[in-house]
Amino acid sequence: RKSAEKGKELLLRKKHALTKQHRETRQALTKEQENRQQKETIRRMERLPKGLGGLWARVTGKYSSIHKNNEQEAKLCLQSDCFEKQALINHQLSERQNLQTHICAFKENYDLQMQDLRRDIARYINMDGTLPPPRHQPEQEQHWQWDHSEPEM
Repeated sequence: RKSAEKGKELLLRKKHALTKQHRETRQALTKEQENRQQKETIRRMERLPKGLGGLWARVTGKYSSIHKNNEQEAKLCLQSDCFEKQALINHQLSERQNLQTHICAFKENYDLQMQDLRRDIARYINMDGTLPPPRHQPEQEQHWQWDHSEPEM
């Protein structure tokens, strides 16, 4: 029973550690992608002409062409970020499923051991109708009390 508890505790610690690691990795990726998106947005905005050049670019249609290219690039970058995040999620799911396989095997083994134990107890009870004494009996505490009864003579 103690080894089962230790095994269960170990698997739970692994599960919590993996969950924490996955959460931190996803948060780091999200932060990295947000920073990259901000830098790319600034870079795309800098491509747009300003001032009189911007006014001339609007008249000639060059401004709308640059704007359209920027929008397409932004969509591609967003799509790339989504694929990157999904790849991370898929990898994390496979890691979690691997751990879950171990957890399920542990539970199944534990359940089988408990069934065997119950079966053994039932067999023992059917033999003579009594339960075996417990393996380890805790020592009973001795309490000293005054004996108020009269001494025997």
